Amino acid sequence: MALDAGSLNLFGFDLGRLVQVWRNGWSEAFRWPALAWLSPQEAVRVLLPGAGEVLRLGATSEPAPSGTKPAAVAVVLSDDGVLFREITLPPLAHDELRQALELEVLALSPFAAGDTVWGWDAEPAAGRMRVRLALAARAHVEAALTAERLRLGAADPEVWAAVAAPIVLQGFAEGRRAQRKRAARLRLLSVLALTLLLVLALAATPVLQARERVFNAQQRYGELEREAAAALGARNALAVGNERVHVLQEYLHGNQDLLVTLELITRLMPDDAYLKRLEIDGRKVRIFGEASNASQLMNALGAPDTGFTEVKAPSPISRARRSDKENFVIEFFTARSAAAK
Repeated sequence: MALDAGSLNLFGFDLGRLVQVWRNGWSEAFRWPALAWLSPQEAVRVLLPGAGEVLRLGATSEPAPSGTKPAAVAVVLSDDGVLFREITLPPLAHDELRQALELEVLALSPFAAGDTVWGWDAEPAAGRMRVRLALAARAHVEAALTAERLRLGAADPEVWAAVAAPIVLQGFAEGRRAQRKRAARLRLLSVLALTLLLVLALAATPVLQARERVFNAQQRYGELEREAAAALGARNALAVGNERVHVLQEYLHGNQDLLVTLELITRLMPDDAYLKRLEIDGRKVRIFGEASNASQLMNALGAPDTGFTEVKAPSPISRARRSDKENFVIEFFTARSAAAK
């Protein structure tokens, strides 16, 4: 970064000049009618040539309200001791205008440079600036102040030229009033900034409260989720346990029915019959084997007191080879299976 600490130049830009332009811009803005209230005018006790005096609001022709305590005092020079000039210049910043007027004063003043007291008042006019200059000899000003010493007392006065439209001559007590004006403006701006911050705080309070409620709700929701997760885990574990108990009960009950079914089939089978194959699918039972009278066996299985239902032969009964027995395939359901069906 190319920064010259001595001249405050950054990449060829004069930062000091930039700050000055910024200050001049705001200084001009505070002169706008819309922002004039930010620069309150003090009451000034104005001592007129002769013995008269008036109370004005700042360096203007506007009278101050009656009863207002003056914060400054100004002595107005008589017009015969002041040289007035009016010139027109292009729009310039405050510092540029002052430099231009200093050159103009050097050219116009009939007095020596060190003996010249001057001031100006500028106002825009048709896109340009109309400037009124007032010049006086320092000796004449000091004589006027000496003449007003009795009325001034211990006060340190400003020096004005012209009564109707005052022009403040530089180099006296006008700087103190300008400082007080800047301080009052700063206080007003501080109050405005504080008021704006309070308004923003009041506007943001409901939003922050709603945000806090949302965060609290999210936190509570997370806690409920954690609590519910434990309950859901316990419920799922209970459901899994119940399912296992149900499966175990079904298994035990099925085995019990199997034993009962086998015992009943064995009891109903005649001595000359035997089984080759036994299939059990739930409550559906299918037996394969040989018997001397397969039809009689089927009737015995279908008796009401056996508990078997829907006894039938899915395939025809046939005579066994090289034997006097019959091949059979008998299918039936236990009573519970038949009822479920």
